[in-house]
Amino acid sequence: MQIDLLRVNDKILACGTVNVTRKHLPTLKEDTKLERGEHDYRVSDTNVTVMKWKDKRVVHLLSNYHDPQNVSTVIRKERNGDSNQIACPEVVKDYNANMNFVDKFDQLKSCYAIERKSRKWWHRIFFHFLDCALVNSFVIYKNLQKLDHMGLSRLTMKEFRRSVYQSILAPAFVNKRSYGSNISSPAHSPIPVLIKRHKSTVPQEIHLESSRHQPQQGTSRRCCKCSIKSQPVRTVWECSMCKVPLCLRKGKTCFADFHKK
Repeated sequence: MQIDLLRVNDKILACGTVNVTRKHLPTLKEDTKLERGEHDYRVSDTNVTVMKWKDKRVVHLLSNYHDPQNVSTVIRKERNGDSNQIACPEVVKDYNANMNFVDKFDQLKSCYAIERKSRKWWHRIFFHFLDCALVNSFVIYKNLQKLDHMGLSRLTMKEFRRSVYQSILAPAFVNKRSYGSNISSPAHSPIPVLIKRHKSTVPQEIHLESSRHQPQQGTSRRCCKCSIKSQPVRTVWECSMCKVPLCLRKGKTCFADFHKK
């Protein structure tokens, strides 16, 4: 957690752990001089508290709304099986009580994350906030389901995401359906999966006419005959009449196969 984020200028109250190697942190009592349950702290001019508390290990925290002198107790088990009460600052108890919500959010976000590797840095930011919006929407959906008395089954996270995707994509699928087909309501019919295939747009009477087809060099494009999405094949050759890219090298018969029935 960054110190600047905890300044109370915007009246946002927060607490969290901090890496002790960060700059501008004050010097606190050495770890070896702290007994279990003891803590040390410093308070800045902007009311940000830096605290070190020793349990089994030393924990460093930042807070902008806790009084570092407020201390309660927690129960810890010793190696011999006995249970003892040790002193624990309120900031530690509040952090432990609420950090699970952050972990739960990260867990829901990572289940079906949209994040993809990209050379553009803003892509990752966009996908991150899109995932955050979906997780928050799912939490709101579950809360609304608790208030609903219609007895409808609750969607899982996967089903909820799929429903959102289908609602967004439904208009595009409806517009791309062929004329004359029976179009039912997208809310009550399954959304078909579109698979992009390399299809020739050349009329059949042209690409099957065999007298005027000659290979010529053009720009590098994916072969219309043998290239697929998982294994793209590029070629600089194309048909002078059909204007489609076709492989023309040893072991490849794409040019001839394309002009046959």
